Amino acid sequence: MTQIRAVKLSKQFKTKVVLNQLSFTLTDGVVGLLGRNGAGKTTLMKIIATLLRQSSGDVFINDIPVTKVKQIREMIGYLPQDFQFYNNMKVNDALIYLGLLSEMPLAALKMRIEILLQRLNLEQYAHYKIKELSGGLKQRVGIAQALLNDPKVLIVDEPTVGLDPEERDNFRRFIGELGQRRIVIFSTHIVEDIAHISDQLLIIDQGGLIFQGQTTDFSPEREALEPKYLALIRGDRHEAF
Repeated sequence: MTQIRAVKLSKQFKTKVVLNQLSFTLTDGVVGLLGRNGAGKTTLMKIIATLLRQSSGDVFINDIPVTKVKQIREMIGYLPQDFQFYNNMKVNDALIYLGLLSEMPLAALKMRIEILLQRLNLEQYAHYKIKELSGGLKQRVGIAQALLNDPKVLIVDEPTVGLDPEERDNFRRFIGELGQRRIVIFSTHIVEDIAHISDQLLIIDQGGLIFQGQTTDFSPEREALEPKYLALIRGDRHEAF
């Protein structure tokens, strides 16, 4: 089992506090990271993915601090919201190129790509150029590149933005399957996404941790404290916030 543990994690840019003393523990499954735009979700994910350094506090993956960048990156797969593909490259070629950049052995890389293309229903698109794909197919290719190293932790930032309803449903279902054998941190401000697939829940607001625990444990006792969040998670309102 994989574990992510944050201890009094803070991040500050000049005078702006983006994350303030976050402490939590995550285990295998889909973790819904919920918050308004600007709440600090992307900053938190970038720290876990070793793309930003925290100002104070610690984050550990299986007791390894995220400051040990090489060891952590071997365990992490990351799909940022603004992931840029090589639009004129074919799907298979782009995945080989990205894998080689990560120093994966070519033979093992080709076998892994074959498995992922099959698993993601991308086999028929292997020789399509990236620019020829729909938004949903591009997101599948993005997930494929994030899974090249079979990571213990998969981080996806706002992956359903811009997808049509059918593509969004397919993507949610696949994310749910991935969470059966790793931690998947799924960031969104669309509450429907969280309600459909998350096992665990983190809610961040203005850099602070509002709630952390099992999604089913976001209980009626909290309604007096956080009525808007409870209503949203229960599905009383299906909207972005």
